Amino acid sequence: MAFISCLSLFIPDLINHLSDARLDNLPTCGYAQLSAEIDSWIQVKQTEFQLKHLLKPKMFKDSI
Repeated sequence: MAFISCLSLFIPDLINHLSDARLDNLPTCGYAQLSAEIDSWIQVKQTEFQLKHLLKPKMFKDSI
């Protein structure tokens, strides 16, 4: 398992590159979970990940 955190402007590009998802943006405090069956980081380059979860702050607006 790996957790990647960086400036949110670059996250949609990374998600789009690694998976078949097509995100325009991921807001601040957004969360995306990608999944793939790999045994080594070397396999990342030739593996297509699946977008398992996508959470955005607005989804929780009524929860507070």
